[in-house]
Amino acid sequence: MTKKLIFYTLLILFTGVLVVYAQEQDIAESFGLYSKGIDYYHKGKLYEAQETLEQAVRLDPRNDEAQGYLDLVKAEINMREKGRLNSYEEASSLKREIDNNEYKRYENIPDPNMRPGEMSDKPGCEYFDTEPIAGNKTKCKVDQYVNMPDPNMRPGEMSDAPQCNECFEEEPVAVAKAGNAKGKISGELRLSMGLTSEDFLWKDANSDLIGVPYEENWRYLWGQDRYNTYDKRIYDSLEINLDTKNQAGFNVYSQIAIDPWTFVGTQDVRITSTLGGDYADIKLKYWSNYRSTINEVYRSNKGNIINLSEIKIKHDLTTPNTPTGIADWSTNYNPIPTGTEIDRQYMPIRKFWVDYINEDRTFNGRVFLMADQAQAFSSDDPLRLSNNHVYWEESPWLDEYDPSRLFYPDSGLTPLKQGRWVRRLSFYTKKSNEYNDRLTFLRGVSLNGDMWPGSTYNMTAATPMSLWDDYENVTSIPAAFRTKTEVTPEFTLGSIYTFKGGMNAGTMESVNQVLGLDATYNIASEWDIVAELAGSETKVDEANDMKTSYDGVAYSLGLLSKTYKTALTANYMAQDFYPGLSNYRYTRKEAFYSKHIRFSKMLDRDEAIAVGDGIDRGRMTFNFKTEGDFLDDNLNTKLNFRNVHKDNGKNLETVTRVESTLKVTPKMTLKALGSYQKLPKTIAGLDPLFYAKTSYSFTDYYSEDDRFVENSSIVDGKDPSLGNVGLGIRYELMDNLAWEGVYERTNDPQDTPRGLFNNSYVTTETKNGMLLDKMVPFLYSQGFFDLPPYDYYSIYKTKLIYRPFSKLTGILSFTRNIDKHTIGLDDNVNHIGLELDYQHSEKLSLGFKYAYSKIIDVFRQHIGEGVHYDGHHNIFVEMAYSIDEDQEFIMEFGEFAGYAPVEGLYQMDKWSLSTLDTQHIFRVHYNRKF
Repeated sequence: MTKKLIFYTLLILFTGVLVVYAQEQDIAESFGLYSKGIDYYHKGKLYEAQETLEQAVRLDPRNDEAQGYLDLVKAEINMREKGRLNSYEEASSLKREIDNNEYKRYENIPDPNMRPGEMSDKPGCEYFDTEPIAGNKTKCKVDQYVNMPDPNMRPGEMSDAPQCNECFEEEPVAVAKAGNAKGKISGELRLSMGLTSEDFLWKDANSDLIGVPYEENWRYLWGQDRYNTYDKRIYDSLEINLDTKNQAGFNVYSQIAIDPWTFVGTQDVRITSTLGGDYADIKLKYWSNYRSTINEVYRSNKGNIINLSEIKIKHDLTTPNTPTGIADWSTNYNPIPTGTEIDRQYMPIRKFWVDYINEDRTFNGRVFLMADQAQAFSSDDPLRLSNNHVYWEESPWLDEYDPSRLFYPDSGLTPLKQGRWVRRLSFYTKKSNEYNDRLTFLRGVSLNGDMWPGSTYNMTAATPMSLWDDYENVTSIPAAFRTKTEVTPEFTLGSIYTFKGGMNAGTMESVNQVLGLDATYNIASEWDIVAELAGSETKVDEANDMKTSYDGVAYSLGLLSKTYKTALTANYMAQDFYPGLSNYRYTRKEAFYSKHIRFSKMLDRDEAIAVGDGIDRGRMTFNFKTEGDFLDDNLNTKLNFRNVHKDNGKNLETVTRVESTLKVTPKMTLKALGSYQKLPKTIAGLDPLFYAKTSYSFTDYYSEDDRFVENSSIVDGKDPSLGNVGLGIRYELMDNLAWEGVYERTNDPQDTPRGLFNNSYVTTETKNGMLLDKMVPFLYSQGFFDLPPYDYYSIYKTKLIYRPFSKLTGILSFTRNIDKHTIGLDDNVNHIGLELDYQHSEKLSLGFKYAYSKIIDVFRQHIGEGVHYDGHHNIFVEMAYSIDEDQEFIMEFGEFAGYAPVEGLYQMDKWSLSTLDTQHIFRVHYNRKF
């Protein structure tokens, strides 16, 4: 009772004190935002300017200057989005974007995460869609894929401007002497604590609890908290960055982090079976953020699958734990001895590298002794043969090599488990702040520069290192070399070579090499032809002197226009073509959110990957996409079409998608979305929608396994094709009141939660005279869900957005979904919601969220308790107080996925129920940058 009283007293006191403190700051804060918005505008950061000026106007509607600049910014954004401003304006018209003194102070300071010699947001590179303007020395190549992220941009980075793939200087830029620059020490401090009615929390963070965007992991059904599993994100951290910031010559950059992921530990343990003499040698991996070892899957000497759950560590000693065999249920294993001591390790250095930047930029180099996946080389060739992946996914450069081995089952046979690259640890280990802050590191070297005028090169070679590896340990060696030569102003040639080596006990066991040649030819002012031809060779010296080798080819041919937002491409990858440094499993398919209508603006990085291109190994693809504006720019229409066959000619899918937005009147907007995925008839026993490599439930072990998952409920010859159609309307009833209504009809059974009923079994197969070990993924308990041909169902959504005065926004939402298994990945779950966002001032924001949702409890259904369509109440409250531009104080009650301390208050585009029920937890966060 005492803890509860303290809990609620703290909540009331903190809220009251800060509200009173900030009562009289409105006009001053509005002026501060107004000044900041103008600064953004002069720097060319139009979207930041728009957001800041809108806040200023809300705080002080009488601020006519802020309103005037806001109108100007909106007009310019509209022109940019229509492709007018950066296509037709003279360079002199854009002078205001680089003519700001504050901007000039920082324009030549290198980004510490950028490769030596790279240019970022330099004056003169304004992402022109057409030919470079005369007199403008920086030339920008058009993006080879209109909707793909800039390959030179790190995963997860966003650009408010149209993307510019390849910016390079036609003439060397004079660089200031190194002695003119000054070094800088910067960093960030984060402090957190949590309080529940039962406990005080000072450290509880594990990003794996939340899975990946728009999917849930196994804990949703089988974890201790099931559908109320979430990452509490409670931890303290201190990051210190040292950057010498020399503009030429040598530079040193380092980052030291003291946080829970700094303190790790390992211990080698042998697990033995109770009978039969089976065993497995494992390495317990401890991390301080969750005060436990991580859960892993191992293979025993006999080939059984062993599930090792998380083991809580107290005083560096293990607590009781018994591994479970999941491949052979008759095999029982002895407990790991209680009191096994963890060998502690200390990992404070997150980044450390030395750069050399030549004054004329003809040679630049970086030796990175410790770095993150941002140092992986991202190629801009049409096939994207190095570092292709979606922004929230781990880089293929982080893959660990799992050596080949022989198993010795009771049958007397000795099946071979082939060597392969896996991404278990790089997929699993990341900080609790954002998806792309991976804790698998790279060590290596990168070089770039000019070979001769008009010809450039880039080279990176590295080796990954997990959080628990010794520094000298090497399991994989990725490398890439890229050249580009401008033969004529219209014709560019390129080449790329990639290498991926797999190590086994210090010996190179596996080698993958890829060589590609590409060309770009500008046939007209608005159109480019792009082409690439590539081949790969892979060789593996397997265990017991067995050898595996395969090779294949790939090609790409396309006609592209960025100005007209149109691309027509044909691509082919043979099944035996293996691009070891790229991953296409999520770029080939539609993202979950692309199937639904929304009126809120989508984040650029999400929009870039919303529609897949079908490209992957063993596939032939034909893609056409275009976007156009009609009816005086009041109608915008996007069309995507692709046809995909296997490399043997068998049809895989034909996908058509059309999305239109019509501005009927200044107050009324209509949206329409239609898509159809034509699929071949079903094959008995195989799920037609689940590929092992693209399903999150299997992603860590089957990331390169492009086969259908077994599903015994599937019968032969049914049509599993998927369709979706939706209509939406937004009407501004008054200046401060808007209504949205959406109707959708679809037959998509969705991957989650049905994909969580999965497992694997072990068998053998014979290929090329070799007896091979084979793990087979399968689904079970699928009778709870729809089966092909999938029935269509309806979704009704409505939303009322009301702003009674400038500081307060309220949203009342309702969704009726006929599919009652739909979970809270987005606002398609059955629910009634109320949201309040109160922007008291620039410094103080308050947010409130209530959702009453209903879903079928599939776990209870699975264990035989029948259908329970249960209701859940979720209340969340947040207060954010900005002490100054570098310090922020946040208090939270409850949990809701749209809210995160690093991102501030609620964003409509991120509506998601990370927990169904109210979480009775009070959290406080303090962040400071210096």
